[in-house]
Amino acid sequence: MKEKTAWYNVDHWRGHRHLVAVVIVLAAVLVRMEFLPSLGLRAPYITFYPAVIVAALLGGLVSGLLATALSAMAVALLLLEPMGRFRVGDPTDLQIMGIFVASGVMVSWISETMHHAQTRVITAKAELRLAVEREQAAAKLQETQRLLNSLVEGTLDAIYLKDRRGCYLLFNSAAERITGKRAEEVMGMDDTAIFSPARQRW
Repeated sequence: MKEKTAWYNVDHWRGHRHLVAVVIVLAAVLVRMEFLPSLGLRAPYITFYPAVIVAALLGGLVSGLLATALSAMAVALLLLEPMGRFRVGDPTDLQIMGIFVASGVMVSWISETMHHAQTRVITAKAELRLAVEREQAAAKLQETQRLLNSLVEGTLDAIYLKDRRGCYLLFNSAAERITGKRAEEVMGMDDTAIFSPARQRW
């Protein structure tokens, strides 16, 4: 059965981490500027905290950190004085931005740790499943061998098996009784090494 991949699995988004961060931050900017204009310059990070969290969940550490940096730049450019410049003039705004950046870094690190744990769990499950399948296959093989041995040893007819070189691979008890040779004597040997020329075509 194929292992299901969670939609937030970092491996699923590994090749799109940067794109994930950019798209999510752009969506956060759009929501903040177009759908929440009544807030004005208040609560500038209200849509960017969720953006960082989602980016970190989807893309891991790299995506989360990039989303944090882009969000801070967007807030500085669009929502903090002086407007339209990548500069924060108010010390309080600078402190709040520092808290936002620190939070984004922490969320990104936690998300990356979670992704690594998820990968280890998936790997462990796959290894366990493989071990179980091997154990089941070995049990089936043993059962098949047991049934084959019961069939071979239960018949009164001589049953033997040779490889391409003519060496014996199987020699049942009926064959032992008819030939007077034990299986241990003939296994891996050919007729010329075991029987006289007169009996080599028994």
